[in-house]
Amino acid sequence: MSANYTSKLSHFQDIFKSSEEIWNKKQLTRNEGPHKHSAVSEIFNATAKSSTLLTPNTTRDYDTNTIPANYNINSTQAIEGLVNDTVERTRLESERNFLNQHVFQANHIISRRSVPFTENSKPINQQVLMSSAAFKPLDTFTEEVFAKHIEEALTSGGIEKVLSSLRAAVKKVDDPAIDDIWEKIFAVCQTVLLEGDMEVDQLRSSKKWMRHVVHYSTEYLQNQFLLYMEGTIEKNLEQAQRGGIPGTLPLIEAFLNVAHLEYGKVEDTLYGKHPVWCVLFHTLRLGDYAAAGKVVETLLNVPSCSILVSTINNLAKDVVIDYSVRVKLNAEWHHEEVNCTDIFKRACYGILLDFDCMDVNDNIENWLWSKLISVKFDNNHNLDRFLNLQRLISVEYGEEWFLNESNGGSSLVYFSALLLSGQLERAIEILYRSDMLVFGTHLAVLSYSLKLLILTDKVSDPLFISDPADATLCKFNFARIVILYVKRFEMTNVRYALNYCFFLSKLQFDSSENGSNLFEACVSRLVYVSGQADVILGKVNIDGIRMHGLLDRFEKYINVTDVISRVALDTSLNGDNLAACRIYCLAGRANEAIKLMNRQLSICILSFSSQTEVSVRLAEKLMKRYTKSRDNTIQTQHLSTLDTLIRCYHIFRMHKENRFEDSLVEAEQISVVPFDPDSVSSFIEKFEMIPEEIRNLLPDLCLVLMKSTVKQYEKALPKSPAQMKMQKIAKAILLFAAMIPFRFPVAVNTTLLQLQAQVS
Repeated sequence: MSANYTSKLSHFQDIFKSSEEIWNKKQLTRNEGPHKHSAVSEIFNATAKSSTLLTPNTTRDYDTNTIPANYNINSTQAIEGLVNDTVERTRLESERNFLNQHVFQANHIISRRSVPFTENSKPINQQVLMSSAAFKPLDTFTEEVFAKHIEEALTSGGIEKVLSSLRAAVKKVDDPAIDDIWEKIFAVCQTVLLEGDMEVDQLRSSKKWMRHVVHYSTEYLQNQFLLYMEGTIEKNLEQAQRGGIPGTLPLIEAFLNVAHLEYGKVEDTLYGKHPVWCVLFHTLRLGDYAAAGKVVETLLNVPSCSILVSTINNLAKDVVIDYSVRVKLNAEWHHEEVNCTDIFKRACYGILLDFDCMDVNDNIENWLWSKLISVKFDNNHNLDRFLNLQRLISVEYGEEWFLNESNGGSSLVYFSALLLSGQLERAIEILYRSDMLVFGTHLAVLSYSLKLLILTDKVSDPLFISDPADATLCKFNFARIVILYVKRFEMTNVRYALNYCFFLSKLQFDSSENGSNLFEACVSRLVYVSGQADVILGKVNIDGIRMHGLLDRFEKYINVTDVISRVALDTSLNGDNLAACRIYCLAGRANEAIKLMNRQLSICILSFSSQTEVSVRLAEKLMKRYTKSRDNTIQTQHLSTLDTLIRCYHIFRMHKENRFEDSLVEAEQISVVPFDPDSVSSFIEKFEMIPEEIRNLLPDLCLVLMKSTVKQYEKALPKSPAQMKMQKIAKAILLFAAMIPFRFPVAVNTTLLQLQAQVS
C-alpha cells in the first residue's frame, strides 16, 4: 500500500471519527446532557457500539440475498418506533392469549354421584322431582338453527331482535326437552327493565326485578300446572266427567275425580264432591283468586278460619297481606295447627304465611311456586323474602342437594330453580358446567341483550364470580362464554363466529378508558386464524372500489373503517406487512398503507427474493393508485418516500445486473447521495429531512454507488472527462458518508475508503 494511500486513509479516518463525535454531542444536546438518557437509549447505545467492533473481514457482500440490519439503531425516531411496536405487540399477544384460551376443567361435566347428607344439611324432601322431559344430547342441527336465527336477528333489527329470533329458533328445533328449558327462560327473560341511569346490579337487587321474577315465574308455574291438570283429565275423560262447563272450578272438580289424592283426615266441609280445603288449594295453585273467593264462601260459618277467609277475599280484590293481617293470620294458624289433620288446609295457610307443607308441595315446581307466591302476597317484606329464597336455593341447599340423584336431583332441576328465582348468572353457569354450552351461551346472549346480566369487571376474570361476603351476589363473564362457544366453529364458519363476536362490541379488554375493543380483537383474530380476510373485511376490485365483506353488516353499530384498520395494525405486528398494507387500503387509510410499505421496502429491497419482488410490485401499484388519487388527506412526503425507495430498489437491482451506468443515472435523479463535492454541504444541511426508511439504506446505497463508480472509472479512458467525473462522484460519496450525522459500520467506511483510493 502506497504512502499516499496511507496518508489519505488516516485523513479520512479522522474525518469519520470527528463526525461520530459531533453526532454524539448532538444526541447529548437533544437529551440535555448524558444523565438524561433513558435506560432504553443506553441499551441501544451499547448495541450500536458493539457493531463498531466489526473487522474488515466481516464485511458483508452486498450482492447476496440477505436482509440488512438497522444500522441507525441510535436514532430517536427508530427507538420510539421500536418501543411503540413493542407496546403494541405486547397488547396483541395479551389479547391473543385470552382469545386462544381453552378451558379445561376436571369437573367440566357435573358429577352425577349421590352426595351424602350431613346432620346439618337441609334437604327439602326426598320426593322432590323435576317433571321435565329427558334431555337428549345436542347435535349440529340445534346449533345451526340457533346460529341462523341469531344472524337473522342481527341483520333485521340488531340486538333488540334477539328475543324473537330465539323464540323462532326453539320453535324450529321442535324438541320437547329443549322447549322445556326455553319456556322457563322466556318466562323470565322477556323485556328490558333497565331505565335511566340505573346499573344492572342495582336493578337485580331492586323490587322491580323481584316483582318481575315473581309475577312471571308464578305465572309460568301456574300455566304448567294447568297443562298438567288438563293432560290428566284428557287421559281419563270418562272418569273425569268434566262436561262442557268452562272455568276453573269445573276443571278442578274433573281433575280431582281422577287424581285420587291423599287428603289426610278431611276437615270442615265439602265443596261439591270434594274437600273444601283441597279445592281451595287448587284454585290458589292455578292463580284464580276469584274462584278461591267463591270457595271460601262455604267457610264463612267456620269462625276458626275467619281471618283466612277474609284474606282470600282480599286477594281476589288484588289486596295483598300487610303486617297487621299477617299477625292475625299467624295467630289463627297457631290455634288451628295443633289439631289440624287436613294437609291441604295446612298447605293453604303455608302459602299465606310462607312455611312448607311437603305432603302437598311434593315436587320442585309446587315447592318453588309456594315460595314465590308467598313473596308475592307479602306487602311489607317481599324483597327480603325474595332474597332469602335465592339464598336458600343457591347457598343453603345448593348443588349438594339439587344435584343429588338419589332424591331426583339433576342439573336441570337446579337450573330451573335458579332461573325461576331470578339467578341468571348461576343458571347460565350450571348449563355450561352441565355440557349444555349452546343453551348457556344463548341464555347469556339473551340476558345481555335485555340488559339483565351482571358482568364481571374485566373480561380476563373467571367465567363466574360470587361475592365471598354474600354468595347470592354473582357476576358473569359474558365475553369468556361467547369466545369459548365461538371457538368450536370459528375455523369452519367465520360468518356465524363474527355474528356472536358482535355481541362483544361494547366491551373493552380492561376497565380503563383506553382498553382495546373486544370485538375488534375478535375480528382481527378471525382474520388471522381463518385466512379469510377478503370474506370478512371485503376486497378492492379492479376499479379500486371496495367490495363489502361480512363486517359491513354491522355498519349501523360500528365504525367499519376503524375495525379494518385495527386488523391491519395487528397483521403488521404479526410480521405480514404486505397483507397489512392491503388491509389498510381496504380501510381507505392511504397514509398508513404507504408508511407501512415504506417500512417494508426499507428492510427487504436489499435481498433479491420473491418476497422482495412481491413487495415492489405492490409498492408500484400503490404509487400508481395514489399518485392519481384526488384524496387530499394523502401526505405527499410519504408518497415521495415510497417513490424514492422503489427507485433505490432499481438502483440495487441494476448494480446486481452489472448495469453500473444506469444505477448511477438513477441515483443522480433521486438526489439522495451527492455526486458533486461542492454540493455535499447542502446535502448535509438537508439530511434531517431524509426519511428514516431511506437513512437505513444509506450505508448500502453509498457502497453500491461507490462500486458502480469504480466500475465506470475502470471502463473510461485514462484522464478522460468520464474518469474525472467518476473521481468527483467518488469524492462526493466519501465526503457525504464521513460528514453526515449517521453512523456507518466501520467495515463499510473502510470499504468506501479502499474503493475511493482506486479512482484517485
